[in-house]
Amino acid sequence: MPESGSTVSAAELSRLAGVTRATVSNWRRRHSDFPKPVGGSEARPQFELAAVRAWLSDHDIAPAESPIAELRTLIRAEATPEDVTRLMRGLRHGAAEWVADESAPAELARGVLPLLTKVQDTEGARSAVDALAERAMEHQPTTGVYPTPDRVAALMARLACGPPTGSFRSVLDPACGSGTLLAAAAGRGAGELYGQDSAPVQVERARLTVAAETGTEPDIRAGDSLQADAFPDLLVDAVLVNPPYGDRDWGVAELAFDTRWEFGLPPRLESELAWVQHAVAHLRPGGTAAVLLPPAVAGRPSGRKIRAGLVRAGVLRAVVGLAPGAAQPRHVGLQIWVLRKPAPDSPASDTVLFVDTNRVPPGSGEDRIAWDVVTESVVGAWEAFGSGKDPATKVAAAVSSIDILDDTVDLAPSLYVHETVDSEGVSDRIDAAVHRLGEAGAEYAPARAPQAGWTASRGR
Repeated sequence: MPESGSTVSAAELSRLAGVTRATVSNWRRRHSDFPKPVGGSEARPQFELAAVRAWLSDHDIAPAESPIAELRTLIRAEATPEDVTRLMRGLRHGAAEWVADESAPAELARGVLPLLTKVQDTEGARSAVDALAERAMEHQPTTGVYPTPDRVAALMARLACGPPTGSFRSVLDPACGSGTLLAAAAGRGAGELYGQDSAPVQVERARLTVAAETGTEPDIRAGDSLQADAFPDLLVDAVLVNPPYGDRDWGVAELAFDTRWEFGLPPRLESELAWVQHAVAHLRPGGTAAVLLPPAVAGRPSGRKIRAGLVRAGVLRAVVGLAPGAAQPRHVGLQIWVLRKPAPDSPASDTVLFVDTNRVPPGSGEDRIAWDVVTESVVGAWEAFGSGKDPATKVAAAVSSIDILDDTVDLAPSLYVHETVDSEGVSDRIDAAVHRLGEAGAEYAPARAPQAGWTASRGR
């Protein structure tokens, strides 16, 4: 049974009616009989769903007929978040349609399953699953739940799951969220997909999305990967992760003697370096990890020892600086760290690749990033670096470890990527400028001659 007095936000109301948020605001101002808010805040009011539907009917406003709108309306009117969570646990993506086992609420499943198939046909499987997850997580805190954009996920998958990485089949995402990174890995050919997330709804969301989009059934488990690793003995070919940032309660005291901290115990304020070492610990020899991190991790004094250890051991292979807007939080330029577990019989690498995509001219999209150019620039530099060629371009440079291991061990790409200077071209331009200056002096001489003989006036 639905919860008493199911409510909708203004945004959900606009989707239900098939209008803009501005139209909903106009209705509230112009119609005295428009339902009053029953909750929320002044900026984000909540309205009783039954009253809204009655008002729309009284004013001959037909709800939007799109399958996604029908699905959202159904699960809001007929199911609680707990009901939707149970439904998600019992859902499976069949060969041609969605199916539910006996653990799912039967009546709810009968109404939802046909709509899920319709939404998948019109807007994709992810939109269908997202609609369920939004309702299931309605009363849960979502701070820090940031999806990895498809473009960023695709780039990370190419770095960790393609040349020069070599063959691969198994991939782990220890903070998988909605499953975007696992889906990207499957798109690169991974057949064994493992994931973990601390939010149970996100576990179901990732499982359903990845299975529907890729046809591969992933093994995804609930729990905090740092404090309760669900795959303690698993070694994989690649790890892809966009971990939570700035977590001060990640368990530093309880995990002080954990064997994963090969390069040092991460300080309490350096949870990101715990995730980095967690990723490396799950790599087989020769395996590669791509970790999306905030830029502060590259230079904070508290993390210097661990950064130095990663560089000295040849584990850190590349740092890619992204422009602000690439992923949340949008106001900072995130970084992709590429790390590799050295094979026992291979010497440690003594160079690190730095790529600064801020040097790529902006694009015309919403995030102002020219993703095709960025992707090819990064992947091209990475493949050249991996094959032993000089990757130096306007956006990339290979740097000796000895030049990185100074007092700060700052890994910001902007410190190492510089414009390549063509010395012959510069000297030619200087010669041309001197020649033009000489010509200008010769032209000025005739004009200067008649001015000779002038003296200063005695007057003011």
